Amino acid sequence: MARGTTRPAVTPSEPVVGPWALPTGWEWRRLGELGQFINGAAFKPTDWSDSGRPIIRIQNLNDPLKKMNRTLRIVDDRYIVEAGDLLVSWSATLDVFTWHGESAWLNQHIFKVIPDESVVDRRFLYYLLIHEIEALKKSEHLHGSTMMHINRGPFLAHAVPLPPPDVQQQLVARIEDLMNELDDAGEALERTNHDFGIWRKALLRAAMTGELTASWRSANPTREPDSDPIRSIAIERRGRWAANPRRSGKQYREPRGANRAGLKDLPPGWVWTTVEQLAFVENGQTPKGIDSVVSEAGEIPWFKVSSMNIIGNDEFLNESRWRISADDARKIGLHVHERGTIVFPKRGGSIFTEKKRRLGCDAAFDLNVMGVTPLASTARYLWTFFQNLSLASISDGSNVPQINYDDVAQLTLGLPPPAERDRICDLIEDLISCANEVEQEVSVFLSYAVALRQSILATAFRGDLVQ
Repeated sequence: MARGTTRPAVTPSEPVVGPWALPTGWEWRRLGELGQFINGAAFKPTDWSDSGRPIIRIQNLNDPLKKMNRTLRIVDDRYIVEAGDLLVSWSATLDVFTWHGESAWLNQHIFKVIPDESVVDRRFLYYLLIHEIEALKKSEHLHGSTMMHINRGPFLAHAVPLPPPDVQQQLVARIEDLMNELDDAGEALERTNHDFGIWRKALLRAAMTGELTASWRSANPTREPDSDPIRSIAIERRGRWAANPRRSGKQYREPRGANRAGLKDLPPGWVWTTVEQLAFVENGQTPKGIDSVVSEAGEIPWFKVSSMNIIGNDEFLNESRWRISADDARKIGLHVHERGTIVFPKRGGSIFTEKKRRLGCDAAFDLNVMGVTPLASTARYLWTFFQNLSLASISDGSNVPQINYDDVAQLTLGLPPPAERDRICDLIEDLISCANEVEQEVSVFLSYAVALRQSILATAFRGDLVQ
């Protein structure tokens, strides 16, 4: 029998009654009446080889780049899959695919679908299968607690709507137009999400070099700029250092300034500076003996990277499941950091979560966390800077990425006069708030994309997509 005109898997019997009324000319048919559904052969690992014809397994449908097992074993030709064939995985992964690879054998738990093209258009059947498998996933015909599957009998007996051939072709054209529009919209939104990262970097650069507030400066001229604008900050920093009891008796080390080589000129009143000049940068600790004193009691929270990841998206960290008493912290030499300290992951894959928080109370954190404690006069400005800084961009790029002290301490940024600092923070907060709203809407749309595709198919198979 010629390919594409094979007999159906289910012989037509009594009329099928479907769940809703169909348009004139449509009829309910059993899925198995629309063609043949050939389950793949049972290839075992002992059949695998480095040569021979490849075997299509479910993993190769889920990931086309996955290496294919091959075999020298010969089975019936009906298990051969060619490019363009329709495949349905009915165990573990429940989905529909069009094969685009080389000629291959079909493994078990996958149907090769040979449409009866005297009854159904191949592309129409493809979309119909996608829709009906989603319906079956929600029905009593789905079985298994750990490996979901659909039994062959109920699957082939499932009632499906079938319009006349000319309407099938109209529906396919309309479905593909709408799907293409949805794909284009999704790709555009994905690009928007990607572009937001570039935009944030550009915004940060413009803010920290004075470009963002150029018009504001023109409208708000300042008096003669201070010849040494960070002098007062240096005094504040030294005073904060001396006031910390745990630094008593230690020698103060002056922070390193910015290396101005290659840096552009800044607006009047601005200077190049470093994070280290505007804050104290410190690594977290996991001192010996901490496991014996950390509990759910105690007045001082002790944060791990996991704490930062699980406590929502609040700006401030206040509560931790791990706590320690002030007395125990002193005994084991655990440093307690001030409220307002900016904290973020400094080692491993957690860096790429880009989580940055501020301590909402005096607290300690482990060695996988880094802290930046700003001066009072620079706290808001530095928080704005770190919120829009990519942690991944300052990590060392190793197999286990890490952010080292100098990677943070020597970050260079422009420092404007106090009034302009406040203006920059106001502008960035407003702009980022708007951007976050757009990003959230983009994410919502993308999360609903699958549902939108199903909605298109549901509308099509109820006869409402074409007249």
